[in-house]
Amino acid sequence: MDDDCAQGGRSHGTAMAALAGAVTNNQLRMASLAGGWVPETPGPELVVIKVIGYNEPLDGCLALSDDIALGVLDAVGSHTFDGQPSNCRLINCSFGSAGYSEVEREALLIAHLLGRTVVASKGNRDTENWHFPSDYDSHWILSVGAMNQADLRRVSQIIQGDWGSNYGRGIDLVVPGSDMQVLNADESGSYNIAGTSAATALATSGAALLQMVTDDVLAPEDIQGALRAVARDIEADHALPGVTLTGYDKYTGAGECRVAPAVSALAAGRLIQCRTAAGVATLGDPQLGVWTIPPLNLDAQLCYAYEATADVTFPAMVATPSVWGVGRWTGGTSLSNPNYGEGWCEVMPGSLSATGCTLRTYLLKLVIGWPVVELWWPCAPEDLTFGYTILGEVSVSGMPETAHVSEPKIRVLSQASNAPVLWLNGVSAKPTTLQVFDAAGRLRSEILGVAMSGDTRFDLDRGSTENSRLPSGAYWARVKTEHGSGSAERVVIVR
Repeated sequence: MDDDCAQGGRSHGTAMAALAGAVTNNQLRMASLAGGWVPETPGPELVVIKVIGYNEPLDGCLALSDDIALGVLDAVGSHTFDGQPSNCRLINCSFGSAGYSEVEREALLIAHLLGRTVVASKGNRDTENWHFPSDYDSHWILSVGAMNQADLRRVSQIIQGDWGSNYGRGIDLVVPGSDMQVLNADESGSYNIAGTSAATALATSGAALLQMVTDDVLAPEDIQGALRAVARDIEADHALPGVTLTGYDKYTGAGECRVAPAVSALAAGRLIQCRTAAGVATLGDPQLGVWTIPPLNLDAQLCYAYEATADVTFPAMVATPSVWGVGRWTGGTSLSNPNYGEGWCEVMPGSLSATGCTLRTYLLKLVIGWPVVELWWPCAPEDLTFGYTILGEVSVSGMPETAHVSEPKIRVLSQASNAPVLWLNGVSAKPTTLQVFDAAGRLRSEILGVAMSGDTRFDLDRGSTENSRLPSGAYWARVKTEHGSGSAERVVIVR
């Protein structure tokens, strides 16, 4: 908005900023999940883009879809702050209404296609009715409901009266959203806030923490998938007495969001990002329909939709992992209409096992003009790839085979100036090479050792492969000398 006033509405944005990014030890009696620690460790950088103003005649907040769309585009990099593009990795949408806007949806989709994670609140009307932006898409928006300490969606409070978290239409998770303490905009004191707006700000903070742990390599689907995979299942909805809900349900999604187990899983290197080769898909029978395809300027176009599937095999896993599709590495699309050709795939229900699964996406074949021209959208079958991510523990048998020798073994991991270094104590054989493998057993880096005072040093950021700087995570490493290879050892890098 063309508005320099920081005050607006009822300081709702300030409250959300506090929940999303307040640092710990700030002397203000509040802290967020990813806020860092004052003064040693900064948390995520907050970029405030005002899209909602105060409408005095209505005694409330007013947002125009055009302002929201422009704000989203500013967030992903077209706007500059202090001479630098904003380049926000996460977009918090603690707002919404029943009004659908194609302009707003397209802006959020652009953010998603650029790898940004959109986190949106479900609303507080205790209804399954449409609510936007949380309901624009069930695949690429992290849709957040709220709960209180008793796992209730319906909450009665003295401070703000009755409210109930919305549900259905692709809800992903519920997050605590009752009696949250936030700061007044003028720092005159604090007050309590409740609802899905507060829950969404906390979820955004948790998502930021996951990106920080993984050195910002997660796709939006990875954040959503990891949080859903470790969520605590809520088996009873108190609005439905006597009804037991197991697993995902439309009232609480995958359950209560738990950030700590997700951080632990990612820090242990249990997330494996994968992409199939092109041309491996099997096409099903065509389904005739009518689609609008804005990027091709096509409205009400007759199309044939083809289900495209591919079977994939996992590394040897300790147990059945969690798996989800990743759109940015998938050439196919969903059956959304209008269809922008955004990448999308899913694990076919009932196909997941400890050894593999079947992935599914869709291709549209357009029949245009006279003489007839056939066009595949968004790509031809021979160019189709599937992106997916595995979250689980790879068994030792899934690691590269080694010649098991007693020495040398990795002894010490030290870290200085953010550069991880491995030392082999008492080993200075020449030449000595360290091979580093990811959790899927793929060679990520080879580092030539440097003999120093009877030991050997390996700088993990100076490997022979391209982009050798390894992000935070768990890896397998083994040492090779002229006498053979050592057994694989577990190495954890924390940056």
